Amino acid sequence: MKDIFKPKFALPILTVIALILRLIPLRHKYMLGYDPYFHLAYIEEALKTGEWFNFFTIAGGPWGFQISTFHPLGLWMTPAYLYKILSVFGVSLYNAFRITPLIFGVLTVVFFYLALLKLYDEKKAFFASLFLAISFGHVFRSMANYYRGDNYMLFWYSVALFGVSLALSKTRRAWRYKRLVFYLIPAFASGLASVFWQAYYPIFVFLLANAVFLAVGAFILDKKKTCLTP
Repeated sequence: MKDIFKPKFALPILTVIALILRLIPLRHKYMLGYDPYFHLAYIEEALKTGEWFNFFTIAGGPWGFQISTFHPLGLWMTPAYLYKILSVFGVSLYNAFRITPLIFGVLTVVFFYLALLKLYDEKKAFFASLFLAISFGHVFRSMANYYRGDNYMLFWYSVALFGVSLALSKTRRAWRYKRLVFYLIPAFASGLASVFWQAYYPIFVFLLANAVFLAVGAFILDKKKTCLTP
């Protein structure tokens, strides 16, 4: 039973659980809510014209809609490029669009687990990631047939946290200053979040809160060399 917490077992288990829960809505013919249809319609029109145009005539009628006032283009480019890759295997734009959220949702759980595995231990990483994998809030935002930009922000946050964990896990003296390069990962990941969602700024709040709590924890547990000094 103890082996279940080993990464070679724990990571596949968490991935399968996260994937199954987020695949459930795929059994429905139609997508959930209005937003996914708006995003899909814009992608379809952009692929037809061959460019990411700014004025969308079939939204916000009768005046149309300025895309630049809504979200960054990464929100629509991701499903579009995923479709171009999967179209080789006969996957339609509709289906590629429907599964895009669950791909990033599952990847969020994976990177979250890898980060906690570096920061803590196998059991803590497993159970914390399991709670994220089955969390209704995260499942709802990252399930098939639903589409929102905050799913991307959470993905980039998990990547950023993984970068922080890599830096903090290098405690040997040989890594004293070399490990600082790993902080480039959260720097770039937090910046990339702005390419996919207009309200990306919570990622900075999350990362600053992580820094504060990790520093306080290191001080209380007398692990100051791990978190507070290079």
